[in-house]
Amino acid sequence: VYNRLLCLLAQKGMDISSLPKLYAPKMPEDIILSNEHDVEEKLLIPLLETFNLKQGKDYKRQMGIHVGRGHRVFPDFVIDYNESEESARIIIEAKYDMATRKDVEAAFNQARSYALNLKTSILILCDIKGLLVFNKYGDDFNKTMYRSYAWCEIESPDSYAALKNRLCL
Repeated sequence: VYNRLLCLLAQKGMDISSLPKLYAPKMPEDIILSNEHDVEEKLLIPLLETFNLKQGKDYKRQMGIHVGRGHRVFPDFVIDYNESEESARIIIEAKYDMATRKDVEAAFNQARSYALNLKTSILILCDIKGLLVFNKYGDDFNKTMYRSYAWCEIESPDSYAALKNRLCL
């Protein structure tokens, strides 16, 4: 809407060069993704960096959490984490390709387990196609209620801002 307003103002002859421009990152082109690590390194981490999130300060990879007797599990990414309390506001579970509903459900169940242990309010699944963002409703997450963002969609300033607003309080 804002970009359309800028176009209308320019068409009416107004100088819009001093007005702010909406930001959206350009997603990497011509990259080769062959595994989960590539998805993390070439897509997810660059996106987190556009939100000015810093590794080790705002987010952490592979934070070990205790479940059961001495057993530890490691969510791929945690954002706004507290290691001593084993809590995080957001967890992200990355996969290479969740091609089927069964793949999404398996990833969701894995991430949900981490999220409930970490008292997380947002759970994100990430793969080569994009992100699935789940919010906690009551005491749990609903696997059918999510917002999806394709990687190319994040190049839209509106989608980018919506995602950033959900992730960065």
